[in-house]
Amino acid sequence: MLDFLDRFGEQGQDLGWTDLNLFGVHPVIGTGRVDHCGALILATKPAEWMDATRINLGNTTYSRDKPGMPRGVPIWAFKG
Repeated sequence: MLDFLDRFGEQGQDLGWTDLNLFGVHPVIGTGRVDHCGALILATKPAEWMDATRINLGNTTYSRDKPGMPRGVPIWAFKG
């Protein structure tokens, strides 16, 4: 996560990525519901590139703002 912020943080902010897009988790069960998780919560590899709607994480690409995508809470607000 720190590597991502160092390399892409300013670009991500300029492109409109939010704390929930990057660090979101389900408000009750945390990472147990991956449909609520942000890109960096799901990342298993370093990001290779990002644009306004996607972040490439090596073997997967995270897309934000899909219709019907549930919203979580930032991981630092998760109370379990």
